[in-house]
Amino acid sequence: MGFAAPVYDAASLPIAVVFAALDLQAFVPGLERVAVTEGTSVLLTDRKGTLLAAYPQDAGVVGEPTPDAAVRALLQAPRMGIEEAVDAGGQQRVYAFAPVGGAAQDALFVIVSRPRALISAGPARVLALELAVLMAVALFGMACAWVMGRRLIVNPAKAMLREADELASGNLSARVEIGPLYQGELGHLARTFNRMAESLQLRRDELDDSLARIGKEHGLLDLIINSMSEGVLAIDVQGRFLLFNAAAKKIFPVDRNGMTLAEWRRDHEVVLLDGKTVCAPQNRPLSRAIRGESVDNWDVLLRRPGTRDRVLRNNLRPLLDEAGHLVGGMVVFSDITERKFMEDFVQAQEQVLELIAYGVPLAQALEAIVRLIESRSEGVCSILLCEGNHLRHGAAPGLPDDYNRQIDGLEIAEGVGACGTAAFRRQQVVVSDVTSDPLMHNYLDLLHEFGLRACWSTPVVSTSGEVLATFAIYHRKVYQPQAQDHALMETAARLARIAIERAHAEQALLGSEARFRELAENVEDVFYNRDFASGRFFYLSPAYEKLWQRSVGSLYAEPESYREAIHPDDQAAEAQTKYQQAQGGVTDLEYRIIRPGGEVRWVRDHSYPVINAVGVVERIVGTVRDITERKRADRELARTNRALQMLSRCNEALTRVDDEAELLLQVCRLAVDVGGYRMAWVGYALEDEAFTLLPMAHAGHEAGYLSTIKLTWDDGQPTGRGPAGQTIRSGQACVSEDITHGANQFYWSELATQRGYRSAVFLPLRDAARTFGVLGLYSGSLEKLASDEIKLLQDMADNLAFGIGSLRSQASARQAAVQVREQASLLDRAQDAIMVRNLDRTLRFWNKGAERLYGWTAGEVLGKTMATRMYRNPQVLIDAMNQTLDKDGDWNGELEQVARDGSAISVEARWTVVRDEKGRVNGVLGINTDIRERKRAREQIMQLNASLEERVQQRTEQLEFANKQLEAFSYSVSHDLRTPLSAIDGFSNLLARELEIAAPGERGKHYLTRIRAGVMQMGELIDALLSLAQVSRASLQWDTVDLSAMAQRILDGYREAEPDRVVLLDIEPDLVAHGDARLLQQVLDNLLGNAWKFSSQKPQGLISFRRDVGPEGEVVYAVQDNGAGFDMAYSEKLFGAFERLHTVSEFAGTGIGLATVHRIVTRHGGRVWALSAPGHGATFYFTLGSAPSSEGAEEKA
Repeated sequence: MGFAAPVYDAASLPIAVVFAALDLQAFVPGLERVAVTEGTSVLLTDRKGTLLAAYPQDAGVVGEPTPDAAVRALLQAPRMGIEEAVDAGGQQRVYAFAPVGGAAQDALFVIVSRPRALISAGPARVLALELAVLMAVALFGMACAWVMGRRLIVNPAKAMLREADELASGNLSARVEIGPLYQGELGHLARTFNRMAESLQLRRDELDDSLARIGKEHGLLDLIINSMSEGVLAIDVQGRFLLFNAAAKKIFPVDRNGMTLAEWRRDHEVVLLDGKTVCAPQNRPLSRAIRGESVDNWDVLLRRPGTRDRVLRNNLRPLLDEAGHLVGGMVVFSDITERKFMEDFVQAQEQVLELIAYGVPLAQALEAIVRLIESRSEGVCSILLCEGNHLRHGAAPGLPDDYNRQIDGLEIAEGVGACGTAAFRRQQVVVSDVTSDPLMHNYLDLLHEFGLRACWSTPVVSTSGEVLATFAIYHRKVYQPQAQDHALMETAARLARIAIERAHAEQALLGSEARFRELAENVEDVFYNRDFASGRFFYLSPAYEKLWQRSVGSLYAEPESYREAIHPDDQAAEAQTKYQQAQGGVTDLEYRIIRPGGEVRWVRDHSYPVINAVGVVERIVGTVRDITERKRADRELARTNRALQMLSRCNEALTRVDDEAELLLQVCRLAVDVGGYRMAWVGYALEDEAFTLLPMAHAGHEAGYLSTIKLTWDDGQPTGRGPAGQTIRSGQACVSEDITHGANQFYWSELATQRGYRSAVFLPLRDAARTFGVLGLYSGSLEKLASDEIKLLQDMADNLAFGIGSLRSQASARQAAVQVREQASLLDRAQDAIMVRNLDRTLRFWNKGAERLYGWTAGEVLGKTMATRMYRNPQVLIDAMNQTLDKDGDWNGELEQVARDGSAISVEARWTVVRDEKGRVNGVLGINTDIRERKRAREQIMQLNASLEERVQQRTEQLEFANKQLEAFSYSVSHDLRTPLSAIDGFSNLLARELEIAAPGERGKHYLTRIRAGVMQMGELIDALLSLAQVSRASLQWDTVDLSAMAQRILDGYREAEPDRVVLLDIEPDLVAHGDARLLQQVLDNLLGNAWKFSSQKPQGLISFRRDVGPEGEVVYAVQDNGAGFDMAYSEKLFGAFERLHTVSEFAGTGIGLATVHRIVTRHGGRVWALSAPGHGATFYFTLGSAPSSEGAEEKA
């Protein structure tokens, strides 16, 4: 039977195990050698009563259960004791039993029994004598023990117990005073106690020092984390918060400590950017982080009842312990609401400016401006257009129609409401409460009726100083405008000015085809107008030839031929636009075209469907712009952003990875996964005889490349002259834009191209003394890296080199020192410049970010103020320090500083005070963020807006110039062409009179008649041309016109001229319209004249003039006849100048009449069309719009 027992050291820690074995068969012989009292029985059993050994041997059978019922009863409650019972033979016996010590769970028992009679016989005789002797000895021993024990044992033991109690209570200075009584074991015990107390006190002092040092470091780290502008949240896998910094608390107020994730989520929702899709709890940022997901730049909406949605940009990371097990998750987020707001607002302004530039109707442009401002304001907006001394309705989709009608025609004068007064004063008028402002006294009832309590109005002034309109914002409560409201009104006034000036310019040239062609031929964008059903082009600007490098004529001949140039990968997307257009949708597509010479260009195709009266897409108009340069700039920006993300993720890896090999592998993976490189590797330059360049880690499509090649950095070997060797020797980055190019000396170029490598960049890994390695990045395409991208990649390589050096130095340091250096390296790896100044402004901390930003190393600046070198005016530093110390220890602002090379640096500064362990201020911590790129982007946006306005202004000037050219042409037709024509007519008339006297031949008379007929026809054409030009330029006199009476007068005149014709007239009475009576006379004269003319070959003509109702409820006027009619296949030529569907011999005319009708109706805001069939007459329909609010009683074209 085996036994085992642990062995412990002085510190109670197990150091060994002792094993022993017992031979049970030696149990009986051992007892036989002992003088066992007669009649005694000794049994060894297990817990179940099985005999393992017995003495004497007839006491039981070994291996069988004991036959003694008393023994079995004792084993039911295993314990030590003595009991009396009757054995199996009926004899009264005394049993002594006990478990064997050391056996597992008391598995063995020894049972000794003896007959009761034998036990009591012997002792009874000597009991009295023994008791007497025992009593005497006991009394004497007790007396001696009391005297000696108290002096030699009890008193020293009590002294040690007192000091032990002091030590246990925390008094580590307790010691035992060792005297002459402390001899032997007690002396050794006392000295051991004192050494233990001294050791404990020393360890406690060391622990206090370590805790104090760690406390300071943690305090500084906590200060930095809470000084960050980004919010930081961290939770464990049970949903308990581990970190909640100050920036996070501003966005997510915390009611109490210990709040769980589920409780914290109750007061807000996370919504995707579409504003509709609510993220389920398991898909929110923290939940995804504790699932182990890593996500960068995930933008979501934070929605909380009663507040505006906030846009948060999130970066998710899982938290792993040293064994790589997931222990929690962290989210770092930034509030980009205002940035998003400004980006969306700028984009919306660009869309409005594009609408204006594309020439949409003024009402549509003004409504787009109003809706843009209303989307950014709590009020409703209105634009009133100046018309003489009155303001007319322009756009107000958010105000009731009844209100708009009642203020239409508002007088421009002092005291006439906010709008009338603003137009009169030519400056902004603010009425924050209409009930108390005298300007609104006459309009209180109207304003109360529609629940309006505040109104601000600003005039829209043209570039020449003329008031064009007013822009107003109404509120339904008393409201005082804020700074952002003034900015919105300025934006609205600027956009309205551009739209109105553009509309005025377009109205001046409305209907002029020459104007449009001149515009189209002088811009680089391609303008097109094509039939939707057939695809045939009605118009295509000459810019097509420059962009596509194909002739315009070829596209007119084969309308689908432009698709042949579209890149094969983009043809499917371009074909899909036709389905969107069929649904009436606007399309905006970017795709590539391949020019005949093989050059690839990017274009943006922006198209709008034109829908007819029955809701069917009729035409597609649009523009195509060359965006190749923008795409190239986007690619460069994307590569730079890619390098920046690689740098950021590399810095994260530096803070997370504590193994050198794993760090190298992580950086290679980042280059492939984030940077998009085909393969990345890191190699170390060995100082051996072969100058070997040894690959240490790689990621991506390596395919045995690194194991196949033999790299060296020896300039004497061909394999060492390549870009990797050059990088090691020079310590500078080396770029191979095309590895097949011989100048790169890329020795292994053939093997590289077989694996799809086309270009590469090699970055040195440098420490303070030398270049010890290289980071190689291989791309699958030819890449030309910008200097900014190379700089960012080199920063990443420098950070990697620093991380390698840091890991190597940390390997031999104590664990506590490793933690301190890791915390310090976090500050050095930060992109921001972090510094700490003493109260005398001298620098006592300067991180690597500051070295990169300013150019000075820490050794060059520590202990100095650098005020005169970093600031053009040192007073700026003094003021910033004072404000930080005065404003509760925190100060934020922008600073203009100077780098070592003299360049200007713009930074966003976040400064806070640093306190010592007693809470006293002893310095200022500054975190400076480089915002030069941000300011540069802001300036680019402003320049883009300015350039777009300048382009609109330039196009407006072009339109005005074309108008002047048209007027000059009209003058030439009116004078220069008519003069020789009058001379021909006069002299041919004199010649006819002479010939009458001379009696000429019939042939001569015929020729002379032909000459005079041609002169008359040319005169009619000139008159028609002048009439058509006057229609486009003449001012409109808006009056009420009786169209029925006008039509009756016109037809009565035709009857007087041809009294013999039989014509039935049907004129609907009381047809009244609003328009220019003189021009509407021309419309009816042409339409009724055509009806009279083309029905002349019928025995009985039929002409009617009536009013119908269109599908949208508009009034439609119709002129119908039963004349010759025409084929609808030629209807698109009907309203063109000099377009005729019948010969002059059939029906006389100039071909100008219907063109004149079309232009007059268009100027009146209407449209004209016709339905006919050959031999079945024709019906001409036209509509008239209401008087445009931008036009007065005398609109100037």
